[in-house]
Amino acid sequence: MEIVYGFASAEMFDSALAGHIALGGCTFTDDSPAYRCRKPDCEAEWGRWGDDND
Repeated sequence: MEIVYGFASAEMFDSALAGHIALGGCTFTDDSPAYRCRKPDCEAEWGRWGDDND
């Protein structure tokens, strides 16, 4: 699922609880991961946030 960075709104919290997005926090860099595995025990993350914003 996509990792969303920045200050989270109430709607973003609801989407995260529903498993539609992952909250990445307020601090990020171009090297921050863009995606996270949906499986509960999986900690895999991939892609880079900066790659989507060229």
